[in-house]
Amino acid sequence: LSPTLFAKFGIIDDHDIVFYLGPALNLNLRGLFDLIQKHAFSSEWGQFQPLYFIPHFIEVFLEGHRPEVWHGVRIIMAIITACFIFASLRLFLPIMLSAICTLYFFSGFHSVVWLNICLAETYGYLFFYPGFFLVLYSIKKLKGRKQINTAQIGFILISSAGWVKTSF
Repeated sequence: LSPTLFAKFGIIDDHDIVFYLGPALNLNLRGLFDLIQKHAFSSEWGQFQPLYFIPHFIEVFLEGHRPEVWHGVRIIMAIITACFIFASLRLFLPIMLSAICTLYFFSGFHSVVWLNICLAETYGYLFFYPGFFLVLYSIKKLKGRKQINTAQIGFILISSAGWVKTSF
């Protein structure tokens, strides 16, 4: 974790953070609302992604020009995602196999999602995997109205991931 926590901003994926912060490397509350109004609900870049831009702009406002905070938040997001993946797998698999499968998700080509700061997948996973867990949990553990309501919430969360990145 140490290299990730102490990494600096990268020129490829993180340039937009510095761009949104401006020359003063600061985004005030008015600037935050202007960014949300201008970009979050438009398809200016060819995709409608309000559930990516709104949390991203809020992070720019709160975390600013501190890459160690951005990376720390990514680690927290990865832990939350891992918990939902593990919980989903535990509905069907033994504990050890669930743990191995969960760890596999964070290796190979998936690991880049947690090492880069500005990838939409990090937000998308926070909608998709809790929704996925709720759908599986409702099928496996619930009956009647609770099952339907829980599954509906799960499907809403899964569908919301599409507003983060269209490939969801």
